[in-house]
Amino acid sequence: KRKCSMPKYEPKADLPALVATLQSPADSETRLSACETLLATSREAGGCSALCAAGAVQAVLHMLKALEAGALLKLSLQLLSNLSRFDAKLVSVVWRVQGGVSALLEAVRTHLQSSDSALLEALLGSLAEVTASPLNAQLLAKENGVAVLLAVVLTHLKSGPLLLQALQPLVAISRAPRHAMLLVKEGGVPALLAVLLAHLRSPELLRPALTVLRNVVLDTDAAMRLSGHSATRIVHATLQAHCSAEELDIVRLASTVLWRMHHAHHPPTAKLHARLRFDDSKVSGGGGLGIAAVHRRWPGGGG
Repeated sequence: KRKCSMPKYEPKADLPALVATLQSPADSETRLSACETLLATSREAGGCSALCAAGAVQAVLHMLKALEAGALLKLSLQLLSNLSRFDAKLVSVVWRVQGGVSALLEAVRTHLQSSDSALLEALLGSLAEVTASPLNAQLLAKENGVAVLLAVVLTHLKSGPLLLQALQPLVAISRAPRHAMLLVKEGGVPALLAVLLAHLRSPELLRPALTVLRNVVLDTDAAMRLSGHSATRIVHATLQAHCSAEELDIVRLASTVLWRMHHAHHPPTAKLHARLRFDDSKVSGGGGLGIAAVHRRWPGGGG
């Protein structure tokens, strides 16, 4: 029997030469044309594998470090996104080892006030993809990424697409308990509550914001601090607005946040358990909760 095998991918262009052109000091038109060809190749079956072998990941990183801007950088970030979907582990390792996380963070800081919201959204999207790795999320927190991301949240509070991209790295960072506390110290709680208030009817934004809050309140001290920002009323309003079977995940997240906040202020004590103990002598027939004893210890207790 003949063995069936996939035909080997043959690129239509000289990929190593195009990658070299992308990193060269050639004029912008030539580099833009090379980038468009590489991007088209990444959409072909087998194209991403050939691009990774030709060094396209490193080429995008080189352009980001060179502080490129405009259409060329946008196309490069689209290329990076396609390569990341093909081999997320390779992109994650390369960008961690060669300083890509720091370069992305610096680019976000540079374009924070830019009028080109599409470029900032592309930068944040790439940052979210790269920091899906726990090691990269840890590096992002170490590079003062929490402060930069919170600045994006507060600066573009009314922009849903930008907020969605900025919240994803915060979710990754908050999974580590010590980074969750860092988020609290950087003023992340008021920023997240502002997101809840500004987008009370947007489930796609509430999910990541509530996830970060859930990760924060797992720490008792953080839960105590959270209660001081009118958080109970805001989270409760979120719970009421989405109390339906279709949005059960939001209900669970909001309920967890409310419960942890309540638990931090009113932890169960031995005294509470003593008041609700079993008392056979107070119940006729034996066996059962001593309701009479409970009522005697709690004057006015009814029902």
